[in-house]
Amino acid sequence: MPAAQLRLLPAPKPLVEKLGREFFLSVPEKPGVYFFRDGNSRLLYVGKSSNLKKRLSSYRVASPERLSRKTIRLLHQVTSITWEELETPLGAELRENELLRTLRPKFNRMNVYPAASAFIFMCRTAGALELRVGREFVAEAKVFGAFSSSVFLLFGSLTRALWCLGQQKSSLDEIPRRLLLEKPHRHFAFEQAEGAELEKLELLLETFLGGEGTELLAWLKLRRETLNPPLFLNNLLLEDISRLEVFFISGPARNKSLQEHGADSVISRDSLGDFKIMERFHRTRTAEESPVKPVEGWSTP
Repeated sequence: MPAAQLRLLPAPKPLVEKLGREFFLSVPEKPGVYFFRDGNSRLLYVGKSSNLKKRLSSYRVASPERLSRKTIRLLHQVTSITWEELETPLGAELRENELLRTLRPKFNRMNVYPAASAFIFMCRTAGALELRVGREFVAEAKVFGAFSSSVFLLFGSLTRALWCLGQQKSSLDEIPRRLLLEKPHRHFAFEQAEGAELEKLELLLETFLGGEGTELLAWLKLRRETLNPPLFLNNLLLEDISRLEVFFISGPARNKSLQEHGADSVISRDSLGDFKIMERFHRTRTAEESPVKPVEGWSTP
């Protein structure tokens, strides 16, 4: 391993020179968010930490071995630092996320814009049930979401499985071509002669997309077994149903949980980002509180 390069001069300390050593001693050892501003009081950067004192002290030395060139450039522009204390590390992370969305500081990149997400819309017309996926709201339609941007690809699996198994078509020649293309479509209408079938499909979709149950998946599995399609289409439908199972847990069921904790019936993109933070925080805490126990008969190093 090569030896570290020796420096002729010590690494600069631009923040210590501008703010003084006493400033860093005054920072509390509490969770919170902090703000870097330049000489014109323009906000440059927003950060968060479970220990403000420890985090801000890490900026005292602009060492190129430890900090990126971007961070060192930032430190040379900073003339003032303020902070806002929060009760918990989770509160600090949620507050940072809110500030990044609204203030969009120059040196922040992550979470400055809400994560790309979209909604699924469903509406009944004369003799048809229409499904759409997109980011702009559709008038007079039932709205489900927000979902992550992967919903655009998932929409293809949903409409293909519904059409093939709903119409009970096993021949590739009978399937609309755009349901087989890799490029996802954003609108599809289901037309059936019997209105009762459309009502049943609408109810199954509403229950599934609303996170209330997976009866739709059970219905699709039963139809596939009854249809017994050829190998290629069978494998394609199996993959579609598998994707829908994963989507239900990470999308509709998660949104339903968020609604039970006080969120609106339609989850906004901002709320979706906050909920992801809460999920990650609680998942980490659960792992720390419940470490994996060794299996009986096995020894741990």
